[in-house]
Amino acid sequence: MNRMNKKYFFLSVIISITLALSTTGCKEDAIPQAPTVVTFPVSDIEQQTATSGGSVSSGSELTARGICWSTHQNPTIADSISREGNETGSFSSYLQNLKSDSTYYVRAYATNSTGTGYGSVMKFKTKHAQLNVVTLPISEILLSSATCGGIVTADKGISITERGLCWNETLIPTTADSKVTGGTGEGSFSGLITGLTSNKTYLVRAYATNGTETIYGSVMTFKTRQIALNVTTLSINDVTQTTATSGGVVNCELSSSITARGVCWSTSDNPTIADTKSTEGVGTGSFTTNISTLTANTTYFLRAYATNMEGTAYGSTMTFKTSPGVPTISTLAINNITSTSAKCDGKILNNGGSTVTTYGVCYGMYPNPTLSNGNSSSSTTPADNFTFTIYSLSAYTKYYVRAYATNAIGTVYGNELQFTTTGTAPSNGIVFNDNLTYGNVTDNEGNNYRTITIGTQTWMAENLRATKFRNGDLIPTTATLDQDITAEVAPIYQWTTGNEDVFGRLYTWFAATDTRNICPVGWHMPSETEWTTLVTAVGGNGIGGDNLRETGTVHWGTTLNNGLASNSSGFTALPAGYISYSIIIYPNHNGCIWWSSTSNKPDSGSIRLLSGNFSTVQSMNYNKKYGYSIRCVKD
Repeated sequence: MNRMNKKYFFLSVIISITLALSTTGCKEDAIPQAPTVVTFPVSDIEQQTATSGGSVSSGSELTARGICWSTHQNPTIADSISREGNETGSFSSYLQNLKSDSTYYVRAYATNSTGTGYGSVMKFKTKHAQLNVVTLPISEILLSSATCGGIVTADKGISITERGLCWNETLIPTTADSKVTGGTGEGSFSGLITGLTSNKTYLVRAYATNGTETIYGSVMTFKTRQIALNVTTLSINDVTQTTATSGGVVNCELSSSITARGVCWSTSDNPTIADTKSTEGVGTGSFTTNISTLTANTTYFLRAYATNMEGTAYGSTMTFKTSPGVPTISTLAINNITSTSAKCDGKILNNGGSTVTTYGVCYGMYPNPTLSNGNSSSSTTPADNFTFTIYSLSAYTKYYVRAYATNAIGTVYGNELQFTTTGTAPSNGIVFNDNLTYGNVTDNEGNNYRTITIGTQTWMAENLRATKFRNGDLIPTTATLDQDITAEVAPIYQWTTGNEDVFGRLYTWFAATDTRNICPVGWHMPSETEWTTLVTAVGGNGIGGDNLRETGTVHWGTTLNNGLASNSSGFTALPAGYISYSIIIYPNHNGCIWWSSTSNKPDSGSIRLLSGNFSTVQSMNYNKKYGYSIRCVKD
């Protein structure tokens, strides 16, 4: 075939192929293409990890996609890779097992039948890995062994694959020398160094590795014992809530070298003489120890020890748990306070090792309320946190409250809280000193009195107006105000002043000092000595009256000396008057007299007299059958 014929032959073949393709519908985009890939920026970079990803937007059917990375530029699927399925679209990948403080290159990839396409290369650097190791002091040094340990801390993302101790006799030790492993991860650990020679010096240090690098703690030096010393811990007996009995046996080649022995204990394993310990003499032999001041329902670790010139040796560690005790409870808060109610929150912190059978709150108007001297609300339904609403309270009154819990061992009370109900304190037209802070007390009839602290004492700032003794018995009253009671041996009477809300009531000395108690719980009749303490605190007998009297003329009138009244003490003395047999003088704008509990003579009791005409406070003795006012003082 000549050259011209060959040319036409090939041209006809090309035309035939083109026509065949057009009749079969073949198109240009049906030809396989490599994937188009975009690499996403690197994020969440840590010491050994990072996050990246990518997006595959085109290409024939995928067989794989993911990211590849390396410490050299232009990583490929021959380097480290992740596999994230075989679909188009975006994906995320997590890079692991990176080296800290290192530069990496990463790019997304996708593979199909045509080949592998790559996105652009991203560069990043992992964070510096902070791995710290501390070597702990050597302890329990014996002839051929010693105990040491370490503490390992690491930044987030660092995985501690091994930790332990390494040692040798002459050089700085490494993990290529003798070693003992102490687990993995962060935290403290201890290890027993064995196979040592007596009376030799060794170097030891703690180590930790994250798989790529090993970090060491400081080097410690110790010398094994020359004298054989053996300590045995005896069994633990007679365990109670707070005590136990144990002991030990000490054997040593040189008995005179033992300078101290005993037992040591702690709530942590392997106690040492740096913890709580007993001292049971010197020398070898057995000894017994009585352990005290333990906490109920608590696990303790204990072992015997002995010390000589070469150091301290220990026996094996024994474990024991003290007997159950009373619960531990806390009074948390007082809420929703009204004039008649309040809510108290409590929490049982620990049952003491015995089931709590009853819990609640107890409260009253005096400190340290208990189940026997206060009111209470309780429950038997198991709970750790609880709230009780206490009712029937008096308005504008101070209360004390404590949570409590009871188990088989006993009852325990929580911390004490105080609160004052809402409402207005009764003033009854009395002019109190608004510059001072008053308290309140309520008697068993519901009468509410202001109180005031003066010096070291707390007094009622109003006269008593009770008609009953503390036990609820009525205080007798005379048939008529002018009834003659002179013939009665010990008349127990009380009278109205006509306005007892202001001036209170009047009482005979026998009523004031009756054993059934006339004052509220927690209060009592003042003695002559206590009256003297009060008067001294307000300036003494000469001028004290001015500092005790209510100011103004509403109740005292225009008496000669009341213009000097300051009531600086807050006592707020009022001219309630008195009853002397059939002579009735109340209120008279001129004077007030209060009983004391002191009896100087068979027929007379000690009183304090305050006149509106003078600044003095007089101490005198008057007939016990007269009717005078009462001011109670706090216990």
